[in-house]
Amino acid sequence: MNQFEKNRQKLRTVLPENSVAILFAGEAPYKRGDEQYPFAPDRNFYYITGIERESCIFFMAKTKTETTTRLYIPRSNGELAKWVGATMTAEEVIESSGINNIGYLDEFTQDLGGHIFKNQIDTIYLDLENRDWDALPSKGLTFAKEVGNKYPSLKIQDLYPILGGFRLIKEDWEI
Repeated sequence: MNQFEKNRQKLRTVLPENSVAILFAGEAPYKRGDEQYPFAPDRNFYYITGIERESCIFFMAKTKTETTTRLYIPRSNGELAKWVGATMTAEEVIESSGINNIGYLDEFTQDLGGHIFKNQIDTIYLDLENRDWDALPSKGLTFAKEVGNKYPSLKIQDLYPILGGFRLIKEDWEI
């Protein structure tokens, strides 16, 4: 079991039944035109997955009978890889993170909707960190709004304090 699997186990332990936790890797902002700044993953996403690629989504759902963990990644970018670099393959993701349930970004919302309906999910945990009033909203904040509109009966909870508590005490490998 690698360190990221241990971190996911901590999350699994505190996640209540009938809930989902979702984390977004983020994306590099554009400098200008087609040039982006260097990418750095959301630190809580990295803490849970060990993945340093943009546009990925971590999903964990806990019900009375099981916990499902899945990582959504971009599909292969084919010809575009010549100019911007190749996307990670499912095999590379499994090796880096230890998550062997891999999906693709275009499947995420349909999978989420089905999971909410079939498993009577009542709470979604998102990283809602927002340190600055004037800052652009994070993907977590934007997604919270979308989920609230689509599923008004769901409770939306902040995952940031939970992960912050985990990260407060550093493991040797983190120091």
